[in-house]
Amino acid sequence: MADPIVRAQNSDGSSGNGGQSNGDPGDLCAPCSTRYDCNAMESCVELSRGGDRFCSPECGDGNIRCPQGYVCSDVYNLSSLHCVPDTGDCNQVVF
Repeated sequence: MADPIVRAQNSDGSSGNGGQSNGDPGDLCAPCSTRYDCNAMESCVELSRGGDRFCSPECGDGNIRCPQGYVCSDVYNLSSLHCVPDTGDCNQVVF
């Protein structure tokens, strides 16, 4: 079993991605049902067909850069790229 991904923390101990984004990473990889469960910069996405839904910001092409432990990747049924754990599994993220 792979080690869980731990959300990055800023040097002051706050949750975040070490200043690698254009905004607050908010609820990155938090479970959601709709986009309203996520912060304003995120969407509620499925990582695979029929899979659980998680909050994730758009990335690439002028959008935010993903924090350490995440990659900018395709997600199921969307044309835009989103930050997803490099393991491909939000269930392994420790908050």
